[in-house]
This record gives sequence, C-alpha cells and structure tokens, in this order.
Amino acid sequence: MTVTLVHKRSSTPGDIPTAAQLVPGELAINTADGILFTEKADGSVVAFTPSVGKNRIINGGMAISQRGASISCPPNVFTYTLDRWVAGVTGATMLVTQGTASTYPYTYIATYGAVGNTGISFRQRIEALNCRDLAGKVVTLSFFFYDILSTASKKLTVQYANALNDFSAVTTIINGQVLPSTGGRQSVTFTVPAGAVNGIEVMFLGENHTNNANPLILYDVQLEEGPIATPFERRQIGEEVLLCQGYFQRIHLSGLASALAATTAGVTLNHAYPTSMRATPTLINPFITDANYSTSGSPPAGTYSFHVPGVLACTKTGTMTISVGGNHEVLSILFYGMTLSAVPTTLVCGSGVYLDASAEL
Repeated sequence: MTVTLVHKRSSTPGDIPTAAQLVPGELAINTADGILFTEKADGSVVAFTPSVGKNRIINGGMAISQRGASISCPPNVFTYTLDRWVAGVTGATMLVTQGTASTYPYTYIATYGAVGNTGISFRQRIEALNCRDLAGKVVTLSFFFYDILSTASKKLTVQYANALNDFSAVTTIINGQVLPSTGGRQSVTFTVPAGAVNGIEVMFLGENHTNNANPLILYDVQLEEGPIATPFERRQIGEEVLLCQGYFQRIHLSGLASALAATTAGVTLNHAYPTSMRATPTLINPFITDANYSTSGSPPAGTYSFHVPGVLACTKTGTMTISVGGNHEVLSILFYGMTLSAVPTTLVCGSGVYLDASAEL
C-alpha cells in the first residue's frame, strides 16, 4: 500500500509557522511561497532558502569602494560613496567613510555627525532587470542600521520607478517607516506592488545627525524574495567587484601599452572593460589633458607621458586634443593635434591618474 507523508503546511502567502506549532527538526511548508521551514534546537524557526543569488542588493556588505575610502558629501546634492550607494545630505557637509574591522562586520558605511546637519540618506537603486520578477511578491529587506549613541532618528523608505530605470518620478511602497533606535539586525517584510517592474529604490535616512562622536552605521543590506530574513549572502569578493563594475569603474591608465596604436601625429588607446557596463557610461577625465602632459621619465603625480622603449619620454609640439569615448564594452581615447618626437609604445602615468566610467542609475 502506498503511504503519502504530508508535512504541516499553509497555502497563505507570507504565512510562517511559529515555534509553538513545530518541534525541533519538524518540517512545515508554505505551498503558496514554496518555502520549507524547520525549528532549530534553540526553538527558532528558520527557512530553507537558496544561499546563492538571493540578494538583489549589490555591495550590501559594503566591501567595495572604488571611489576611495573617505568621501566628502556636500549638502543638497547626491554623491556616490561606496559602490552602488549614493548619499544625500541636507544642512551641512558630511564625511562618508568605508569602515573596516578585523572581525565581523568587516566592512560598513559610516558617517559622523556634523553641526547643522538635518539629514543624511543612503540609497541604492536596483535596475529593472534585477528586480522586476519581484512584482506582486512578498519580499524581505534586512539590514543593520544604527548609531552608536542611539540618538539619531532613523527611517526607511522604499519606492519604485514610474518609468524604466528612471527614478525622477517614483511611487512609494514604504514611506518613512521609523526604525528602532538601537543596533541589531532588523527586517521589514512587504509586498512589492504588481506595477513595480521599472526598478526599486531602497533608502535609509538618518535625521539631525549632529554629534561628530556618534557614527551612523549601515551594513549587510539584503533584499530577497520571501517572508523571512535569511542569513546575509556574502559573495566572493571577485564576483562583488564585477557586479559593481557594471555600474562604475575607476580606470587607472598607466601600463596599457598593448592598447596603443600610435604615430608621431596621433595616439589611440583602446581598453576593454573587465565586465560589460549596464549602458554606455559617462566618462569623467580629470587628468588626461594637454596641460598635464609631462616630459619626465617618471611623471609627477597627476601627470602622464608617452614613452618609447627605455625611460625616454616623448616631447611634443602643438596643443594636444583628447577625445574620450567608446561604448559599454570598450573605452577609447584619441590623442591628436600635436607632434611627438617619436612613435610611443607605452603610456606612463604618475600616481593618482585615473578616468571614471559611470553607468549609475
């Protein structure tokens, strides 16, 4: 005779069994959400969920900071800080840093209060391709967000873009939900509206953060499908870097010799991005200018030169024009309008010379 074993179950979306409904090791299934639960020996109820690919937030562990470990954020503008995280400040300029520690949480966003500050927000915009499948589903956002002295007011806002990956107009899902004043992992479960297919924005707000001895800290941010907060997904560092570089890359140009195609009248440098960017990036070039060209064998900080074999730097006559372009896969830089003393084979840069490619939302 065939015997069918049926576990405890619920067909109600978002329903989670309580510890009183289970015994340690017993299984229960939510057939609407497709989630399996059990009770641990300590009496807590946990879910069996995928451990890879569940988190829709990029750099939620705050491990990547291509722009630097300390960034000044002036008021009334949005400033990108750690990768994928943009800060909005009101009232007074604030310094945002990548905090590090030898023990957990290892890396985090930290900002110290400033006299006159009335608010600072940390937000991440998730592009449509990475979250549109969540429309109409129950999701859970988990995070650590606190200040050491527990004096700053903290809130959470979640909204979605009204047009594809365009957050100039948004619809609110959670509007300024007040968060606990103390530390510890927090989570908020909500249903993503059916119309939220154009991208989701998550925003953490600290208000009246004026004490510069009181850091406001954010880390281990995770947005996942399902009604409970599962352990934070900590990706391999190389994978996290590539995910971040789809939106922003700081390119240190020195040593790209194999990319040069040169004559004495013009030089072309083509550089393949390590990963395809989300879209053709905006290119910010603060260093590669005619005024910053050096004829030194070892260019000073902030300058560059073209070299022939050995340490000889090319001299130039005339004004050099630099055209920077390309697409979402290749950076192309064209130098022309000058005459070089020899055909260069190598681009050599002093310290701190870079070019930024941004395809942020």
